[in-house]
Amino acid sequence: MSAAAPFEELYPGYAQENKGPLILTVTATLTGLCLLFVLSRLYSRMISIGKLAFDDFVVIVCIVCPAPDSYPYKQQGGDETC
Repeated sequence: MSAAAPFEELYPGYAQENKGPLILTVTATLTGLCLLFVLSRLYSRMISIGKLAFDDFVVIVCIVCPAPDSYPYKQQGGDETC
C-alpha cells in the first residue's frame, strides 16, 4: 500500500484566507442578539398591554421563517418548511 498523498491546497494560501468561521460566529451572535430583543419586546408587550398586536405576529413570523433570499446557497434536498 502506498502512503496517502499530503494535503494539497487548490489555491495556495486559501486556508489562511478562509473567513467562514468568523462569518458564522458573527452571524450567530447577531441572530442571538436579535432573538433576545424580540423576546424582550414580546414579554414587555404581554406585561404592559396583556396581548399581542398584529405587528408582533409579523415579527414572530419573520423570526421563525426568514425570507428565502436569506439562504442563497441551499443544498439540494434541503428542508424547505417555510
